[in-house]
Amino acid sequence: MDHGEGSYVLVGSHTVGVLRLLLAFLLDNGLWKQGLTFLTDGQKTLQGAILRAFSWWGKVQLLLDWYHLDEKCKEGLSLAMKGRELRNGALEQLRPLLWHGLTDRAIQFLRQLDPETIKREDARDQLIASLERNKPYIPCYAVRQALGLRNSSTRGEKANDLVVAKRQK
Repeated sequence: MDHGEGSYVLVGSHTVGVLRLLLAFLLDNGLWKQGLTFLTDGQKTLQGAILRAFSWWGKVQLLLDWYHLDEKCKEGLSLAMKGRELRNGALEQLRPLLWHGLTDRAIQFLRQLDPETIKREDARDQLIASLERNKPYIPCYAVRQALGLRNSSTRGEKANDLVVAKRQK
């Protein structure tokens, strides 16, 4: 979590506990008027917990982390397509659509893939379902980047790596 010049790591044994710590931090630092932006990996339970905990807050924005969205597409297309070359060709066309927040066009692109290139329709359908479910959380990453806003949860991921590594030592 970033605030002003500082960066903070909140640690707890479960999501609800960490969200309570976050709420206490925000209130104690007079940040209750601020909007909140959460970058997540798209996990349903995490998204739900955040939305429940801060539904009363006012301005809460949930965003799907670009790295995780890209990885989900790579994985889904690897399972769905007949070979790496076809997958890479589809990714090359899919990524710009998602980078610019054109989720409907990305879904349409996936639905219109040549059936001869599809190995597993269920894998493609799962990727489409994931995009449909996460559509409200897929922004125009290009605009966010141009504005100097985050598109990735890399700081949080790194903090998690350090905390977990420290605990394991």
